[in-house]
This record gives sequence, structure tokens and C-alpha cells, in this order.
Amino acid sequence: MVLVVMYLYYNVFIFVQNQNVSFQDVTSQSQQLDADRNSEHVSFSDVVCTHGIGNNYIVAFTVSNTGPIPVQLIRIWGADSENEYTSQKLSIVLQPGAKSSETIVFNLGGSMSDIVMWVVTARGNLVSTSTKVA
Repeated sequence: MVLVVMYLYYNVFIFVQNQNVSFQDVTSQSQQLDADRNSEHVSFSDVVCTHGIGNNYIVAFTVSNTGPIPVQLIRIWGADSENEYTSQKLSIVLQPGAKSSETIVFNLGGSMSDIVMWVVTARGNLVSTSTKVA
């Protein structure tokens, strides 16, 4: 009888330990994702916007990764002064310390004096900048 109770106790103990290990793994992964998200640092420079043909606006900029981990840029959003929005997919991976010069064409209606842009990273961070239309 004592052996049966010990056997059952041992099985319950092992089950609880397995659940604790699984929980600890998930918690560690979540904390690492948060740490990676918080250590992403992207900056814009040399942002120039010119009016193209029709409703097209050509935006040239340099994006830099100033953080310690690689950053993947997946989408860029543009908004004009009349709150019209447009977006485009991106596929830019920047290693730490890397820079990339890009040119994007936005199709926004009407005339405008400035444009606001947001870049979305694969980890969900948003980085914004604005510039006047030349």
C-alpha cells in the first residue's frame, strides 16, 4: 500500500515539475522577446520629399540601425497633412551599425506641404519622421 502511494506521489511530482519547466521556458522566451523589442533603435536621416507626377510623392531617406541587434523593416506608412494614409511593404534587414538609402513613392491625393512616415519593424516597433515637401 505504501508503495502505491509513493508511486502516485512520484508521478504527480514529476508532472508538476514538467509543468514548471514548461512555464519557465515560456516566461524566458517572452522576456527575451521583450528585451529584443526594447533594444531596437532605428533612426532616419537625409529625408527629402519631392512632388512627382500627379498625386505621387517621392521620398528619399537613409535609415540606420543604431541598436545592438539586427532590425527587419516590414512596412512603411505615409500620411499627408489632410490625414490621407498609404502604405507599402518593405523587406529591409539592417545589421547593427548598418545604413540603407531608400526611395519610396507614395500616392497621396491633393497638394500638401509636409509628409509623416512610420516604419514598422518585425518586432512591432514604430519609428516615425516627418519632412516638408520640396
